[in-house]
Amino acid sequence: MKMKKVKLVHGFVTVPSDINVIDISESGDADYAAVLSDRAGVLPPLLVISDSSFCGINAATEDAFVTKAINNLKKYQRVKAQELPYPNKKSPKIAWLAWNYSFRLGLFPIEMFAHTDMEAYQLHREEE
Repeated sequence: MKMKKVKLVHGFVTVPSDINVIDISESGDADYAAVLSDRAGVLPPLLVISDSSFCGINAATEDAFVTKAINNLKKYQRVKAQELPYPNKKSPKIAWLAWNYSFRLGLFPIEMFAHTDMEAYQLHREEE
């Protein structure tokens, strides 16, 4: 598999050469990376880089990142438009289960990306 390096402020990420990279950083100083994919693996994954961490974010923040990343990507916008809404605290358990297993987009930080080709996505940090 042919690979490419995507530069970050404190290192780089190696990814398959055919993956599209989307920079959503506000400052232009991206130092974090995540893979944007659908739960079923139907759409090609995207590498999203940002100046904000993707680890430990809540559903609303993830939704904002995803919406920004797919701004000009019609296939991904169609999936997003069909997603079940995020349940609220008073929603019945079945609503949570339905949402959890539904066909939807998600961000997976490079450090945690569980993909059959996981070795293809590597984060390399420079020593400070």
